[in-house]
Amino acid sequence: MRDGYGQTASKWFGRYRERYGVAGKGKDFHSFRHTFIDVLKQNARVDGTMLAETVGHEVGSITLGWYGKRYTPKVLLEHVILKLDIGLDLSHLRKSRFVPV
Repeated sequence: MRDGYGQTASKWFGRYRERYGVAGKGKDFHSFRHTFIDVLKQNARVDGTMLAETVGHEVGSITLGWYGKRYTPKVLLEHVILKLDIGLDLSHLRKSRFVPV
């Protein structure tokens, strides 16, 4: 959806990447989203429903999309976010005040 929820984040990222020299084909806001989804799907075998909810996509079935409540942020953190491995040491992020002990 053009001019939707992602517009502000996309504009912020555009300014960020210009400032830090992250340029070129395949380095726009949605290319990182694509990589995030693909790495978790292919390498970590993350559940499709959890992955869809993490990136803000609707779940396509009546059972899960209509009757089932969305996963809590804690569940998505544990079962999706913490499984992301792109070959960088991001262990310092686990000390964030947002990560449950």
